[in-house]
Amino acid sequence: MPFNPVPKMEKLYIFLRGVKGLSKSTVKRYSEIATYIEKNNLDPFEFYMNTLDSDYSNAHKRNVYYAVKYLCEYRGVNFPFTPPKQHQKRRDHANEKDILKLLSVVKDPRDKALLLLHIYTGLRPSELLKIKIADIDFKELLIKIKETKTFQDRIVPFNVSCKLAIINYLDQRLDDNCPYLFKCKNEDHPMTLQRYRYILREYCEKAELKRITPYMIRHTFATCYIESGGNLKALKEILGHRQIKTTEIYIHESENIIKKDYSRTSEHLFG
Repeated sequence: MPFNPVPKMEKLYIFLRGVKGLSKSTVKRYSEIATYIEKNNLDPFEFYMNTLDSDYSNAHKRNVYYAVKYLCEYRGVNFPFTPPKQHQKRRDHANEKDILKLLSVVKDPRDKALLLLHIYTGLRPSELLKIKIADIDFKELLIKIKETKTFQDRIVPFNVSCKLAIINYLDQRLDDNCPYLFKCKNEDHPMTLQRYRYILREYCEKAELKRITPYMIRHTFATCYIESGGNLKALKEILGHRQIKTTEIYIHESENIIKKDYSRTSEHLFG
């Protein structure tokens, strides 16, 4: 159901989207909280402190923090608090063996191109599904990613394996007017994320693998890129991260990198 902020909150919605550059889902979440505060004529500071003292989850408390913070910023009021600490969960990713096993059961040309391109670029699932054929430079092996989370276009490289899979898929695709690379079969609109999840689930079952999600494929690419000696700054640009510290998380989470570094260093720790 689309979110419609109350009239006087529409400018806050625009502020969060345009000025702060937040995603639609994040803006919706913060705007709903801010709208609740406005509708009930609540004091934002008191509302936040009451939330902190409640039994709500830490994730909800952080949502309230940022909603109130941006509401105060929009009003020109100082909000002298720091956000509740967030428990950092290790991001799940598949190993190389499972990825190869997954690919071995994929025979459909569209699905093969879809998975190969995702595995070798690590795009956000939403970016992957919104690629248009016109955005692909087959000669230079580059894709222009336009609809991004950060509202900034970027160029992402891909390899020859992806190129061949995409060309094979397009050669077999019926003539249509759909500009999107990965479209739903028999329909002229891009594949949905829900459909992509379903496709992955079906192939995982066929390959007798545990669940692999679209975002796990992104994390797998990033982890393998780092473990293979890839440049961290280049990875940041490929993944479309705003800050390098977001990309650095993949180093901290890589067990292989940690084990290799420990093996190299531990023997020399005490002489």
